[in-house]
Amino acid sequence: MNRSAWLFLSASIIVTAAAAVSTYPGIQRASSEMMANLPIVGERFQPPDPAKMRAYRLSRMTDEQVIQLHQDSVREFEEHKRQQAEAGKKFWADREERRRACESNPAAKLRDPNHCFEFLPLTIEDIGKPLMGWETPDKFFENSLTEFCQLADSVHKAKRIGCLP
Repeated sequence: MNRSAWLFLSASIIVTAAAAVSTYPGIQRASSEMMANLPIVGERFQPPDPAKMRAYRLSRMTDEQVIQLHQDSVREFEEHKRQQAEAGKKFWADREERRRACESNPAAKLRDPNHCFEFLPLTIEDIGKPLMGWETPDKFFENSLTEFCQLADSVHKAKRIGCLP
């Protein structure tokens, strides 16, 4: 048997086996259960539990560290809120300045009468307020507590980066 025939035969066996696994749910379930029961392989594919990671991270911290982290989170939230308010004021001031410049130019008004009135963004009610998902100091606290744990997409990775025992 020459090399190309051997490769064709090997490829057809692999395709047939893959088709059998994907076609028959019993085989698929058995293979996933078998992988889950293997400790190392199962951890590589099993998603981590965010509540367990949070609890483990808190268990490794002293009371003083938890209080300090929360105080830092409150400080970060206040800074974020201040920055967003400044950005909101700047947005409205820049918009008004562009409108005035357009209104003062008669040629621009004649070219396009609606040009001086810019469309408002869809998130107009959010301008100058904290970003969505960051509305409270507790959101900053939770993110500070588990920020790098959110990168773990498996139990194995969560253990490697110190988010699970």
